[in-house]
Amino acid sequence: MSIYVRLLKRLMRPLARNWIVGEKLSDVVAPVRALNKKGTNVLINYIGEDVKSSADAKRNFLEYSKILKSISANRLNADMSVKLTQLCTDLKSKKCRADIENLLDDAKRRNIFVWFDMESSAFTQKIIDIYLNSLKKNKKIGICLQASLKRTSSDLVKITAKNGTVRLVKGAYHEIPEIAYTSHDDILKNYLALLRVLFRQSRKFALGTHDDRIIKEALRMNRTYKRDVEFQMLNGIRKDLVARLAADGQKTAVYMPYGTEWLHYGFRRIRERKRNVLLLLRSL
Repeated sequence: MSIYVRLLKRLMRPLARNWIVGEKLSDVVAPVRALNKKGTNVLINYIGEDVKSSADAKRNFLEYSKILKSISANRLNADMSVKLTQLCTDLKSKKCRADIENLLDDAKRRNIFVWFDMESSAFTQKIIDIYLNSLKKNKKIGICLQASLKRTSSDLVKITAKNGTVRLVKGAYHEIPEIAYTSHDDILKNYLALLRVLFRQSRKFALGTHDDRIIKEALRMNRTYKRDVEFQMLNGIRKDLVARLAADGQKTAVYMPYGTEWLHYGFRRIRERKRNVLLLLRSL
């Protein structure tokens, strides 16, 4: 590790601690239990994506297997959220599909819900294909879709038609204007349009957002549609809002990442959504 990386880690660590609970799985159990006591679910994620070696893919697979065991052993109210490119160097390979299927079979035996995190647009179609195929065997899986991508409208219709469970987020990847909305106003406008589709076509879904306007509109619409909606937020951000929604009887969840790759994760949160820093400062 270079002196520059060590310096960056030293500077970033105080900030990153508010997003990331620790570097080991054992660091997760107590924070999850604390949120569970307040009526809030947790999505446990091991930080990382887009592995380049089979050794890293195997290590990540074993870590996610440990997450499932920990959720069961500790009787946690928690889902598992995974980026598929952590598990495979090639999402189309037979080994990749087999490893994903084995992990989902383990989750199904333990009655644990698994979310497929969405990644950059280079992987979107592959992730959706794997999700729809996996959905044939296991209904307790969900997929994240990004309102920033122009294709999401058609993806959402396709997935809800198959009774898939969607987590809708604004999007955290830098994409070109040809395939994505780039202004905050356009992304918000598309999110609200997709929200209306969800309420009309899906009985159960999640909203990954800290945006008061979206949450207010969702609560308003749910008075009419009465759907099974879970409001999901990043660890360390809008703790007051999570607590208030939970106290009001709304389903809530916190996305709780851990792992050694926290430096990259923290920088991406800052670079791709500078508003996250403002939200974090408000929470502090």
